[in-house]
Amino acid sequence: MSHGAPERTDGIRALELENRRRLYDFIRRTPGAHLREIQRGVSLPYGTAEYHLHALEEAQLVRTSEDGNLKRYFAADFAFADRALLGLLRKRPVRSVVLALLERGELSHQDLAHAGGIKPPTLSYHMPRLEAAGVVVVRREGRYSFIRLVDPKLMTRLLVAHARSFADGAVDRFLETWSGFALPGSEAIPAG
Repeated sequence: MSHGAPERTDGIRALELENRRRLYDFIRRTPGAHLREIQRGVSLPYGTAEYHLHALEEAQLVRTSEDGNLKRYFAADFAFADRALLGLLRKRPVRSVVLALLERGELSHQDLAHAGGIKPPTLSYHMPRLEAAGVVVVRREGRYSFIRLVDPKLMTRLLVAHARSFADGAVDRFLETWSGFALPGSEAIPAG
């Protein structure tokens, strides 16, 4: 009797149950979602979703990342380097900041709050997290701060690749400005 590749067999068995398949499919479509989002997205009771997500973790089909007090779920093959960034992009204020910087380039703190449609204290709350994650860099001139994205191409790639998983008109409007982008499973997005 061979003991090779037990996790593969366990993974296949784990997906034999309909609830687990539904949870796994949701996580593949919505990487970085947290338990409550997943539970609501598949219409399962909270305890049932939590139980089956734990089984998927044990079968090594999904991985998690801690995000403050949230646990975010990803398919096991999801790029490790993108997990933290996508977890940040799941937050609407962060997504608004990234979209404003993609559309307008470097902005002052006040202009960024206005362009992103968020209150300055909310922006101040998220800025240290965005800096620590390497999403933005802040340049200071006297008492003014100017913010820009470190890697706009990476942020654009993540937004385009996962656009369907963001229920956000701002992401849709951003994508409309980029002619030639094709979402997985669709034709190219026409220019606005």
